[in-house]
Amino acid sequence: MNLTSRLQRSCYVGFKNLNLFMVLVIGIMACLATDCMGQREFDHLIYETPGFLIASDVLPPELKMGRSYSVRGVTASTEDTKTLGFTHRFEITSRYGNFEAFCIDKVRIRAHEINAIAVLRDIKETMAFSEAIKKARKGPYEKAVYLIKDPVDTVKGVPEGGWRFITQSAETGEGGSADALTDFFKLKCRYAYELVVDVYSTNKELQKELNSVSLAGFTSGTGASLLVTKSGKSAKGLMLKDVSDLKIITRTPFLDEIDNLLLDNTQNSLKIVNREKLKQIVKENYVIEGFLNHDNYTPRNKTIIVHALAKMDGIKNRDIFLKQAILVDNEEVAFIYQRMAEMIYGYHKNVKPVVEIIPVRKMVANYTSDQTIIATLPIDNLYWSEPTDLFVSELLQLSKSEKRPVTQVIMGISGKATSLAKEVLTARGIMIQENM
Repeated sequence: MNLTSRLQRSCYVGFKNLNLFMVLVIGIMACLATDCMGQREFDHLIYETPGFLIASDVLPPELKMGRSYSVRGVTASTEDTKTLGFTHRFEITSRYGNFEAFCIDKVRIRAHEINAIAVLRDIKETMAFSEAIKKARKGPYEKAVYLIKDPVDTVKGVPEGGWRFITQSAETGEGGSADALTDFFKLKCRYAYELVVDVYSTNKELQKELNSVSLAGFTSGTGASLLVTKSGKSAKGLMLKDVSDLKIITRTPFLDEIDNLLLDNTQNSLKIVNREKLKQIVKENYVIEGFLNHDNYTPRNKTIIVHALAKMDGIKNRDIFLKQAILVDNEEVAFIYQRMAEMIYGYHKNVKPVVEIIPVRKMVANYTSDQTIIATLPIDNLYWSEPTDLFVSELLQLSKSEKRPVTQVIMGISGKATSLAKEVLTARGIMIQENM
């Protein structure tokens, strides 16, 4: 073979190898591009903002309008510093006043409370209620009659120092006014339990009516037998229709257990019960006391969170949830933490065991027995926004950690996600589960 032929063959082999090399490089780049597409494909997109809210579009039929109320949607805002627009906002108009609800779950609670107010107002028009007031005037607590007719809107039911004034002429035993207050509150808890409402509710109109009827029942000695309407129907039976027939509120065995605890314990004894359970979950005393004395959580909020965590014995980092929870600075996010604790416990009990709780920004995610990372969030409306982007990015970082093997990442929400949010999450390798 002459020199020219050898040079031609050499060039051919060189070009052939070069072509193979280029094919290999292009293939690798294509793979990298495909791998990064989930993260970069949507980088140019403008974040979404919550749209105009029509209540009938998002509320189930049983909540749109009730016997005594109607609901109107309020357009959420990304400037909402409390829930960042991830929960819908509503205005509820009723014959007993107007109320606000910052999420669908709160609409359910307020709607049920409005029905309870209607029942309590009905009870106050009965002959039995009139007779109870007459008995109260003749009994040792006659000074409480003015509070039956003009009740206060607080959980205690009596102005500060009021029980001392009310019980001045009453034979209340060694405990005096303190015992009388405890006995009254126990009856109020019984009334709230029969009406399937929270005795610690922040609904002031409900508190006024509940205090009025409870005081009448206590000061007259009538007790729980007072809870009968003008038509002779049991108040408890009427309110349970909201649960069984109208399905305005949902009940679970876990929530029934919580309500029994609230029925059987005063606020102080409830704190003792919760403290003992918290000692099994978290070591730091400042976390325990910080949570138990947190003003933004009601006693019911606290009890649900504590008992949900306590029932998940053996899960790693349960204390992380509490350390996140004590940073809450408003009642709305406190309620969201309560719902998040319920969702985690429900998933752990009914879907698959959770083995670890992991902090993700201001929330938490869960690591399950089948190596899944799942964030269970009480969100009405998941839209693609900067907070969503940041949360998702941190969630994905967990899947790359060497601390734990991860087979899939899931975002489970109580509401729905927008089409864009679903598209981006899917592209980034996150499964979305709605209506959890």
